[in-house]
Amino acid sequence: LATQIVTGPGSKSGPHVRTFTKNGKPSSGGFFAFAKTFKGGVRVAAGDVDGDGTDEIIVGSGPGGRSNVRVFEKNGNLKSIRYYPFGKSFTGGVDVAAADTDGDGKAEIAVSQFTKGNQVIVYKYNDAKTVVGNFYAFGAKKKIGATVAMGDVDSDGDAEIVTGGGIGAGPQIRVFDPNGKVKPIQFFAFHKLSRSGVDVSVGDGDGDGKADIVATQLRGAEAWTKVYKYNDEKTVIGEWRSFPAGVESGANVEMFDLDGDGKAEVIVGAGPGGGPQVRTFKATGSLSGSVSFFAYYARVRSGVNVTVGRFE
Repeated sequence: LATQIVTGPGSKSGPHVRTFTKNGKPSSGGFFAFAKTFKGGVRVAAGDVDGDGTDEIIVGSGPGGRSNVRVFEKNGNLKSIRYYPFGKSFTGGVDVAAADTDGDGKAEIAVSQFTKGNQVIVYKYNDAKTVVGNFYAFGAKKKIGATVAMGDVDSDGDAEIVTGGGIGAGPQIRVFDPNGKVKPIQFFAFHKLSRSGVDVSVGDGDGDGKADIVATQLRGAEAWTKVYKYNDEKTVIGEWRSFPAGVESGANVEMFDLDGDGKAEVIVGAGPGGGPQVRTFKATGSLSGSVSFFAYYARVRSGVNVTVGRFE
């Protein structure tokens, strides 16, 4: 299997999903996740939801239109099961994540309301669309939106659900069991009065066998990026700007061990208003071995969403 970076455009651009080698070279022509006329953006995740040994690409539609989740093979073949997790009338967009929460060898799919609410639903990928968990990350009355990631932050062998405050929200991070039980460690990744929101991802950035949490300012702010250990001290491994000072596009983020050294890299895509640039960093912020490329035309200021998967 080959490690590949998967991109989805931000808002105001067609829903063209593309794949790249870990060195930033296009590996396919990509595919359109939704109707070509849809301009709400595409949130992307990767995980082996059907247990066939290779990852699938999970896409969530951005704000505007009926918010839904689809699953594709890397070649663009649409799988049969799709989700309207918050009903066909919900148009706030959805964020997506995938990981195995119960050790059965198949990734579950976590979906959050990207705007207009912060409900999170964790599904099994089956015809019944079995619900593992259904909860609010920050309270049912708040319409702030949420981002979602999955990873084993407490080293119990199963993935937890990591949530970040969405656009217009404070940069709060909360962690839950898949069934929605909140974990004791929660924190603000940036100044608690910030209202840029945060994107989140999970990976072992320092090679100690325990997953860490990365957060980026999501929208309308400089792309500050911080990697935290999941401990009572909230130890910071690295902190840096992913794009130049003064660029207030925010950023989208993923963690994955691209080079096989046992330490996850941080993969960052510019937020809306920035060009569709993807950059990689060590979890300390080091640019050693860094890759940088534009996933779409550089003049397009839609930003870019990123994930990483393992594909044949």
